[in-house]
Amino acid sequence: MKNSNANQNGYVALISAVLVSAILLVTASPMARTAFWARFETLDRENKKIAANSARSCADLAMLKIARGETAAWDKCEIVAKNNLSPDVWEIIARGRHKNSFVNLRVEARLESGQIKILHWEEF
Repeated sequence: MKNSNANQNGYVALISAVLVSAILLVTASPMARTAFWARFETLDRENKKIAANSARSCADLAMLKIARGETAAWDKCEIVAKNNLSPDVWEIIARGRHKNSFVNLRVEARLESGQIKILHWEEF
């Protein structure tokens, strides 16, 4: 009889160790997954900022060229459209890209005596 009690004590210790390990695994794995995905979200946010700055630079460059009366494009800048809405009002649609992120800007500007006045600036 003593032999069966000794076997039971080992069985209880084994089951206890398995249950404690399972509880730790259940609590630790969501936290690890959250930390893992947070790194990618941070990287996506940084890529979006770079794309937004690129689109702003393209829009600024397009407005500068309109103010100077130039039509030449900049090879690193993607101006989707540069429409003359009225004799003095221009619509500029600029796109900035960086890796998997992109930003589109729509800018309406008025050209008055060689200077650009921004009427509307939006991201879409």
